[in-house]
Amino acid sequence: MARRLEEPDKALGLAIQQVRDERDLKSREVAERADVNPTHYSRLENARVNPSWAMVRRVAEALGLPVSELAARAEQIAREG
Repeated sequence: MARRLEEPDKALGLAIQQVRDERDLKSREVAERADVNPTHYSRLENARVNPSWAMVRRVAEALGLPVSELAARAEQIAREG
């Protein structure tokens, strides 16, 4: 069954959590670096919101990796499902 477009992508949130943990960063720290409200950032990691493209770029930058690498990690997580 196809995922509805409005449903948040769990794989993206998991990829962000994975990178954040690897870099030993707190979620609040990443949120501040990305200029994102900490509550909204938490909702992103927990797949409760669909982020804007700008937010994904800012979070990737805050984590210190290209958006393409973050996307590749999310795709891998989704495949491993």
